[in-house]
Amino acid sequence: MALSQYSKVTDELLSAYIDDAVTSAERALVEDAAAHDSRIAWRLYSLRQTVSLLGQLSDVPLPRS
Repeated sequence: MALSQYSKVTDELLSAYIDDAVTSAERALVEDAAAHDSRIAWRLYSLRQTVSLLGQLSDVPLPRS
């Protein structure tokens, strides 16, 4: 696949991929891009780590207004 097609792999697409909210074609694109472009693989890894860290935060009760 040409590298120019990897330009379609945005952070929004990577985020949707992590959330399992992509089509099969988008899934294939992300997986192919991550396998062939280390920059995209790093972005995907970084977003996964961010999601994981955010998931570990405890809920903070909001003050009543």
